[in-house]
Amino acid sequence: LMIEKDPYNFRYVSEELKNDLELAKIAVKLSPYNFEHVSKELKNDLEFATWAVKAYPHLFESVSKELKNNLEFAKLAVEAYPGNFGYASDELRNDLEFTKWVIEKGPENFQYVSDELKNSLELAKLAVGKHPDNFGQVSDELKGNLELAKIAVEEDPRNLEYVSDELKNNLELARLAVGKSPY
Repeated sequence: LMIEKDPYNFRYVSEELKNDLELAKIAVKLSPYNFEHVSKELKNDLEFATWAVKAYPHLFESVSKELKNNLEFAKLAVEAYPGNFGYASDELRNDLEFTKWVIEKGPENFQYVSDELKNSLELAKLAVGKHPDNFGQVSDELKGNLELAKIAVEEDPRNLEYVSDELKNNLELARLAVGKSPY
């Protein structure tokens, strides 16, 4: 096969052959970058996409929009590589239960959570408790929540920078921050 001599030749095969499951698997095995050139049908084929993402987790970024909105498939992709959450559909990044599951696996993924969920106290407590740097990304409203601010400042006193102006006048919070050094 010409693609065995140079895997990048897959991009030049006909559209019909780019839809051939066997040839597409060979091409992707030779070079995962060939996933970009497989047919739209295969990028939307759950079986093929599952195989590809299990073998090469970063390929989740290139699957179809439909599969990026498939909860079970997105879970598989995030399980393989937590950073794949950033490529999940807007709908899934606004799903509280899925997002809590993701934050448990990779709390740094809070940055990809929908704006609506960045205003969820329940999710913010989880995210900040697991990764204090997330406090800077919660909603402005939650930056004024004393309970959450205490968690954030207790975990990392530098989070005092992000609390609301009103809370910057809170003596209890200031004592928490000043009494602890991050170094």
